[in-house]
Amino acid sequence: MKNNYMNNVDAMLIQKEGFMPVISNDGQRIQHYGMKILQKVLHDKFIIVEILDADLMTEEQIKNKLEMAGKSLSQMGASTVIAFQVFVFDSMPDEKKIQLIREGQMEDVYIKKYLPCVTVDLTNKQVNKLYNLPIKVQGIEEVLNSVLCMDNSEIILSDNNVNSVLKAEKESNHPSARFIDKVPFITYGLIIINVLMWLVMNIYALVKGTNVQSLFIPFGAKENSLIFAGEYWRFLTPIFLHADLEHLIMNCLSLFVFGRIVEGMYGHKKFVFIYFMAGIMGSIASFMFSPHSAVGASGAIFGLMGALLYFSVENPALFKKYFGNSILLMVIINLVYGFIRPGIDNYGHIGGLIGGFLASGIVKITKSPNKLLSRPVFIVLTVLVLSGSLYYGFNLSGNAKYYEFEELIQENKLEDAEKKAEEIFNMNLTDIDLKTDTLISIAMLEYFQGKYDEALEKANYLKELDASKGHYLLGIIYLNEQKYELAEKELKTAVRIDPELEESVEALLEKIKNYVN
Repeated sequence: MKNNYMNNVDAMLIQKEGFMPVISNDGQRIQHYGMKILQKVLHDKFIIVEILDADLMTEEQIKNKLEMAGKSLSQMGASTVIAFQVFVFDSMPDEKKIQLIREGQMEDVYIKKYLPCVTVDLTNKQVNKLYNLPIKVQGIEEVLNSVLCMDNSEIILSDNNVNSVLKAEKESNHPSARFIDKVPFITYGLIIINVLMWLVMNIYALVKGTNVQSLFIPFGAKENSLIFAGEYWRFLTPIFLHADLEHLIMNCLSLFVFGRIVEGMYGHKKFVFIYFMAGIMGSIASFMFSPHSAVGASGAIFGLMGALLYFSVENPALFKKYFGNSILLMVIINLVYGFIRPGIDNYGHIGGLIGGFLASGIVKITKSPNKLLSRPVFIVLTVLVLSGSLYYGFNLSGNAKYYEFEELIQENKLEDAEKKAEEIFNMNLTDIDLKTDTLISIAMLEYFQGKYDEALEKANYLKELDASKGHYLLGIIYLNEQKYELAEKELKTAVRIDPELEESVEALLEKIKNYVN
């Protein structure tokens, strides 16, 4: 009778409450004599039900079982985990066993882990809830009571039927909820490395009496000219560096949130591949389109969002069940924020997002029946994107030509450098910073070659693109021409528009003052 009762509870939880058997890596159900285990993901909760033949357990075994369950629960990575323990007795056991079960329950509100226990007395047809926790029962108690009132001489769902359920689950390509049972130690390790790198750099800067900003290039920031010179490792190292404490905290918080989810879903090894592939592709995208130095793990973190977006394409129903529209909304908000706030390398973000999506298509959680989502397709796509991006970055991009321009400057070939700068400027660049920097270079080259009127023309045009830089450049030209009154006027206008220029403008105004006196 007891065995049939346990089987029927198991069956009703599967059929009516949407629970699924826990399966092993080889696709077989995990169960033992006297124990059945089920699981269910409901929004942000991971629910486990263990149905136990308590008459087969001694007092010591009950105590050890609950202790081990509590330890396992504490290590699980899901946000909220509820692990129901259903102890089934033929008749009411002695009070000592009941007391051990009651004391073995777990309630950790801080980490949202709960171990509630229920006893079932088959003889007296009683279901006793031993917990008093701030959780919903999710229909479990109703199933336990309804099966008690049934004729348990028959089994609702045979083992063959259970296997059919397992097969249907496998063929639906819905990954088992067991992925939440992974401790995201890679995520925690990356956070620790990021913090340690920030501390090392700041302590070193303090000891040496230097500005920490000056250490970014030596420590591995993305610097286009050095990548062109052969330091290709700079595609990877920037993801461990951060500009300031705010940058570090924001990225570590994002990594904590998204890293735990993605590492739990894909597993540790696949997570490492996704994270670093996204970080590298973010750096490559920045190298292609941005002339500025860059640091930060943002590209890799956007790659984790890309991994979740891939999951939404491969398993849209399951993605919607777990996450709704929250992930997509988060991606859009972060991208828009990157475009409206100056100083953020959105090219790195977009590159990382694409990299994480492609990397997830390579490692996968499940085998997709859609041929367009097959592993070979994503491998080919990734190779094409990587090779195409690198070729463009090293040969065709504005950054590649800007590197050639810098080499001409170092060789003092000013006329050739001017032509190269004009070639860059005429490329219809989307990066406004690269466009303004190039225009400044053209104006200064024309000035040093004695083309005074052309230099002034470029400086006045620059005011339309970036007013503060335009006025600043005019101030420099007038200063070199010893037109101190005009220089002072332009420099003061520049600092009014952009207060961040105050330090350099003050130094130039001091020079003007000395020249006049």
